[in-house]
Amino acid sequence: MESFRKRINWKINNLTSRISYLREGISREFFYYSSNELSDWQSLAVVFPFLHSRLSGKEALSLIQSKIGRVERALDIGAGTNPLKPFIVARGVSEVIAVDPGYRYYDNREVYIDKLGIIGSRWEKAEMIHLLKLVFKGLNFPRMEGKEEYIITGVRGGRARRIRLVPEDASVWIKNWDQSVPLIIVWRVFPPAETWGYILQALDEGGVLITTGYGLSFQNQRERRDYSYISWGVDIDDTSLPRNGNTKIIGLEPLLTGSSLITDDNIYFYRKVRPLRPEEVRDALISNS
Repeated sequence: MESFRKRINWKINNLTSRISYLREGISREFFYYSSNELSDWQSLAVVFPFLHSRLSGKEALSLIQSKIGRVERALDIGAGTNPLKPFIVARGVSEVIAVDPGYRYYDNREVYIDKLGIIGSRWEKAEMIHLLKLVFKGLNFPRMEGKEEYIITGVRGGRARRIRLVPEDASVWIKNWDQSVPLIIVWRVFPPAETWGYILQALDEGGVLITTGYGLSFQNQRERRDYSYISWGVDIDDTSLPRNGNTKIIGLEPLLTGSSLITDDNIYFYRKVRPLRPEEVRDALISNS
């Protein structure tokens, strides 16, 4: 009798979950095809909930946007299913370049996980489309196989927007990229010192970096090694960049010094104040850990 009740309860809970999921999907589709649009503050809660929960209010987001300034293009390293953050934290963004090797597998029926923890499947693709439909209208989403990059287009605030999904290892891709942008986001991914050198080279002088920093192992808080590849942050806690907080040595300065806008110390906004060669950044990060 007890096992019978458990089976009945499981079926009821499963059916309830499916009905709830269906309702959410229908509601999302109605919103997408309506003329309504989420404000930047509402969108932040959807695409960047961690930051949203740690800001003092919508005025804090407006001030951050003002400090970043108007930005046409941005780069998001390890963006995964959510390449939308730059559109919300900065004003005027028309194009985001999102680099993540998992994109190559977003049309896979089965979940692909490689030895470095890179994940890709149709589930991740569906999650990305879910977020895009909350923020964009007129969404055009490509098939994600057999190409060097994939282009997403949509409309927000009456303006055409574009996302370039680059299915590459960022530590290799960034070395060969000969352009620069005024905004880079490196969120919950932790590159090695050498890769950081190329990331900062790709940031315009006067541009802004938003990051969770260099990172430190959860398992051994005394471990201050340099990473041999980009880690996706499963066992890594946030730290400043570099770890000892000496940002000047890598040509950065804090963007929100003395501000009470953010109630969490593990979100770092930096402005690039002087250029350095990638090897200079690499050496400075390792020696200032």
